[in-house]
Amino acid sequence: GVACLLAVGRENQTVTHTLTILWLMRWSAKINLFAGVRTYNGSWLPSHLRHVDSYLRVGQNTWLLYVSLVLAVVFCGVLYEVAAMAMQPALQLSYWFALVLLVLGTLEHLFLMVPSREAALWRWAKAPELGENQT
Repeated sequence: GVACLLAVGRENQTVTHTLTILWLMRWSAKINLFAGVRTYNGSWLPSHLRHVDSYLRVGQNTWLLYVSLVLAVVFCGVLYEVAAMAMQPALQLSYWFALVLLVLGTLEHLFLMVPSREAALWRWAKAPELGENQT
């Protein structure tokens, strides 16, 4: 909030774009998790936060997730056009950076929508259990 207020009226709006996209996509993901998504892996939560799982609806996508995904894709297209038409290289780079963040947020929403076994992708990063043989 403060960083965005400090950036008002400045020529370089990269901070504003970045924080706005991160804030909107984060809240969209949170709201969709509480409304209902098909895929959610609660095993990543530490033991003192396991109670959060009881607040989430997993198993079926709600209409809100579809609307969020469509809006994100539309804004990706708009931001692509804006970035492609920017005349100043610094401004164009700022828009491309914002577009990459928006695409990653959209991809995160897509992962909430489709069934996947993402835990298998990250198994290598989990700390080995105590007492387990390391070979």
